[in-house]
Amino acid sequence: MKKFILATLLGLTLISVGTTNTTFAKDTATETIVVSASEKSNSNKYKFYKKRNKKMIATGKTVKINNKKGIVHWKAKAVKINDKTWWKIGKNRYFKSTRVEVIDVAKNKELGIKISNYAN
Repeated sequence: MKKFILATLLGLTLISVGTTNTTFAKDTATETIVVSASEKSNSNKYKFYKKRNKKMIATGKTVKINNKKGIVHWKAKAVKINDKTWWKIGKNRYFKSTRVEVIDVAKNKELGIKISNYAN
């Protein structure tokens, strides 16, 4: 039942997901992102990484991808580290790009969807 509810909420949020051409300059624009549910498990957590000596290290800590209000949104910047794309969500906190989806905020506003559930 939890998987169904999570999938439904994610589906509603991702209605207006669009693909974007992201540049990887230091001053990349901040995007609104969500972390999609895993296909392999029913976990609602996603681990984040830290950059140490130009390498990405798993911290062993996780963040929830949903809460009582619904899907958690993040303000993040796409960065390229060692030829891989990472999403910087805070000071030395990164998401792997495998389950990250970019949200088209302008299209959500047109549809009357207000995003206010930011975790950072």
